[in-house]
Amino acid sequence: VEAILVSIISPGDKVLVPTAFLDKEKIGERALYALKADTGDPAWKAELKYNPWGGATVAGDLAVVPGSSIGYYYKELRGAKGDVTALDLKTGEVRWRKDIPTGGVLGAVAVADGLAVCAATDGKVRAYKVADGERAWLYDAKAPLFAPPAVVGGVAYAADLAGVVHAIELKTGTAKWTFSVSKETGLPGMVYGGVTVHGGKLIVATCNIDGPNANKETVLTCIGAK
Repeated sequence: VEAILVSIISPGDKVLVPTAFLDKEKIGERALYALKADTGDPAWKAELKYNPWGGATVAGDLAVVPGSSIGYYYKELRGAKGDVTALDLKTGEVRWRKDIPTGGVLGAVAVADGLAVCAATDGKVRAYKVADGERAWLYDAKAPLFAPPAVVGGVAYAADLAGVVHAIELKTGTAKWTFSVSKETGLPGMVYGGVTVHGGKLIVATCNIDGPNANKETVLTCIGAK
């Protein structure tokens, strides 16, 4: 029995399917499958060190996959570990892999301008060069991150579990601005899902199914350009 994740993508002639191993149930496997789009037959399978909860992101001839030792559980943040792995899209072979011993990467990796940007539970946003995996920069959000980053117009947007949205210069990793959804709305909450960028505005939703504000009111907010 496989624990198949929902973020399935189809880059051309293949369909990429991430699978997870569920520790409590003891079922599944940590892997990324590439299936032939026309027949559904397996093209390759890449075994992974950590669960690829965020699924794969295609970057040219690579599939860039996040990994995390924990799921979306606030109480398991301490001790979380993760990685980012770039796989050859044709063969499934590892082209490069970067360990993150201080945090898990739960959300999908955003790829733009030759950089792979990921957000981790240790509160860091990292950018790696797609070509070789060399780290380009590191940004400290100072709060754990579950949500995947979004990159638009040379800016990376990441939202953390303190309800703060961070705008980061893609080239340098320096802060452009921050916006506290919790403070501005008076409703504390964590951001689990990614920031949506549309028409020059950001749409952010908070979630309180766990953590210090469990079961409290949440908010959906639209932020204009700053």
